[in-house]
Amino acid sequence: MQQKLDNLCERMNSGIAAAQKRDSRGAKLGGNRCSILELNPGCGIIPLCKNLSHRAMDLNGIESTKDEMLKTSIVNMAEQEERRMSDLSDFCWSVTSSADIQLSSLAAEQEFYNLRNECEEKDATIKELTAAAHASSVADSKRIMELEEIIRKEKYGNIQIEERHGVLEQQVMN
Repeated sequence: MQQKLDNLCERMNSGIAAAQKRDSRGAKLGGNRCSILELNPGCGIIPLCKNLSHRAMDLNGIESTKDEMLKTSIVNMAEQEERRMSDLSDFCWSVTSSADIQLSSLAAEQEFYNLRNECEEKDATIKELTAAAHASSVADSKRIMELEEIIRKEKYGNIQIEERHGVLEQQVMN
């Protein structure tokens, strides 16, 4: 910041010196002439060659008027620099808050992406477990059917044994 102010002061001093040289050349060549500075009033520097006929034209009066104009010019430049720095400060605050918003938005998007991936992984695990449970259920059903078939065969075998047993008893008794 200090370096910027120093650079600004150097530019201002060199601009004032150049304007004074032009003014002194203009006075030698034929009175008050307009410089480029007067044609560009937005530059913030009040031209020194402006027609000052409404003021006293003695040597001291002109010099004091130039000094007053220099002081006014310096004050105007300082005010403009303060406004520019204030605008830059506001801009920096705006950029910072915008960056914060973008970072928080990016963090939210990243969190959403992570949650979506986690949900997809859990859905895949659920599908695998469902398939395993279904396969187990099918295997259990087959085993149950096999066991029921074995029990049915055993019952049929027991019934046949009882029938043979009854026939044998009748044969023994006869």
